Amino acid sequence: MTSSLSRLLFEGSGRRFRPNAPLDSALVTERTLSQRERNRALLARQLLLEPADLPIPRTVERIGGLQAQYAPSAYVGLWTRLKGFRRDALTSALERRSVVQGTLMRSTIHLVSARDYPALAAGVRAARRGSWLRAARGAADERTMAGTAARLRSNRRIFRSRGPSNASAGFKRNTPHPPASGCGRR
Repeated sequence: MTSSLSRLLFEGSGRRFRPNAPLDSALVTERTLSQRERNRALLARQLLLEPADLPIPRTVERIGGLQAQYAPSAYVGLWTRLKGFRRDALTSALERRSVVQGTLMRSTIHLVSARDYPALAAGVRAARRGSWLRAARGAADERTMAGTAARLRSNRRIFRSRGPSNASAGFKRNTPHPPASGCGRR
């Protein structure tokens, strides 16, 4: 609590002001927010009550990043939050790298400011690495990879010699079968 606010609370109370003393609960009245007030506060925090007049990087900083797993959703998300948003404004911000798309929270793609990205990426790095290691468990070894590369080179030769319409039988025989992606493993 700021010193000036503390002074106001103690003024006229006949008590001596002590800046580091715990605040007496009798001086603070609490009010529980209604469901509607909580909903409105959430919408306001997410800039969904009324369009804001902010630059794109500041907007995504204010809302804590914008999920952009499906690329058009970032454009729609900003259009709903910003006054006079133009599609090319986000494209330009991405090209200038003032905003960044990256795999961040919940291992999904988010749009964040370039300033926030390093801290957010560092915060999820260990979890992402653990997820990757679990998914990569049992991944192909060097010999399997060499065999797969040889089959792919063979497919290229088949395609060139037979043409696209006649190559499917050779492809089926030579195409490696990838392991499960690990999506179901946790």
